[in-house]
Amino acid sequence: MHTTSSPLYPKSNGQAERMVQTVKQILKKNKDPYKALMDYRNTEIQGLGQSPAQLFLGRRLKTTLPTSADLLCPKGSDIHAKLQARQLNYKKFHDSKGTKNLQSLQEGDSVMLKVRDTWKHATVESKLPQPKSFIVSCNGNQYRRNRSMLKKTKSTKPPQETSQEYDFEPPNDDNVKCTEPPNQTRPSTKPTPECPKPPEEPQLSRSGRTIKLPCKFSDYVMQPVN
Repeated sequence: MHTTSSPLYPKSNGQAERMVQTVKQILKKNKDPYKALMDYRNTEIQGLGQSPAQLFLGRRLKTTLPTSADLLCPKGSDIHAKLQARQLNYKKFHDSKGTKNLQSLQEGDSVMLKVRDTWKHATVESKLPQPKSFIVSCNGNQYRRNRSMLKKTKSTKPPQETSQEYDFEPPNDDNVKCTEPPNQTRPSTKPTPECPKPPEEPQLSRSGRTIKLPCKFSDYVMQPVN
């Protein structure tokens, strides 16, 4: 039976996503796509002990590498137990990284729906037979979403902005009189003349030459080192 995954949640279809990523890497690293895919079909899968060609045809494919005739003969094998053990091992490793099961939702529950980067109020319509998949309604539209995109909330309606009413009346322009402050005379202050600075003596080096600093040091106070 074919089980579909929730929209906008590629993690629930990890096997297909991983396969697409693997094929893209193979085609990127090789010039001939047919030889690259043949090598992949003959490569043993970790944890199963067989290659994709052996799982599909029951034998290995003949390539440019020398291969024994016994390996090209079909051999029946049952790997369902190994596959289930491999999947359970991956599930155990994923669940051990601080994850927890989310509370199940019921029909009519008020939730917050994640739409891109924002959260909007929605209502649960029904639960689908697919795992952790729900139908919710938001603003007259129905969406199918995964449980991780829904947050249960107690409020049924989004908060509305309330306008506050005040009891006072604004002042009337006719009743307001502007009074100008009386002119105040301030004593005039005359700038004090600056005393001329005495000329600085030129700095001499040990040999008696005049030291001239570069222009880039004009903003700094430099003192010669004796």
